Amino acid sequence: MTGKRGLTQDHAASMLGAESLEAMAVRLLPDFNGLPATDAGSARVSRERALELWLRTGADPATHEILLGGACDP
Repeated sequence: MTGKRGLTQDHAASMLGAESLEAMAVRLLPDFNGLPATDAGSARVSRERALELWLRTGADPATHEILLGGACDP
């Protein structure tokens, strides 16, 4: 295969190996087994901590405004 489509298909095939796309999707699902039990509402995050974490992600401030309705300035 040649061209971008062929390269993309070759790359996807090398990533999947012998697995099907469906098997890979299942394998990539998050595994929530074994997480420590916590009481509901026990994981409180201050506004300052949330902003610090948000800024550390390098996400677009406009996205923060859309999703959380607040300026991304600490």
